[in-house]
Amino acid sequence: MATITRWVTGEFANPGFELPDGKVGFPHFEISFADLAVSAADVVRVITVPANTWVFLVVWEVTTAEGSTCTATIGDGSGAASWDAQINLNSAAASGGVHGTDTYMNTHGHGKFYSSADTIDLTMGHAASTAVFWIGAQMARVVTS
Repeated sequence: MATITRWVTGEFANPGFELPDGKVGFPHFEISFADLAVSAADVVRVITVPANTWVFLVVWEVTTAEGSTCTATIGDGSGAASWDAQINLNSAAASGGVHGTDTYMNTHGHGKFYSSADTIDLTMGHAASTAVFWIGAQMARVVTS
């Protein structure tokens, strides 16, 4: 298992994205496994979450299917599947992010407050070398004194 923090153009998660205190933002990125293949159990860090940030929603959409069985989960440092328990990267019609059975979207119903910095991570259930998808998170920095 590898932890991947770079992809496609060699950029880190959230390249150039700054979220000022008290503002809502929507960092979103296209991930192409055609440019950086991954193995089963690899963890891809896709979105950096600064300390004192409320993440309301994580959404994703597949634009190019893998071509064979390929699933993953979306989570963070507290749980590999807390944002989405299973995404299908082999269906160009697949998308997600609405309220469902996943911890932060259903149990809490309003996302998660991150008091410490963390990352939104994709944990691969299968190897991938073709799939392309985008992922984004609606978040707001909480003003602290």
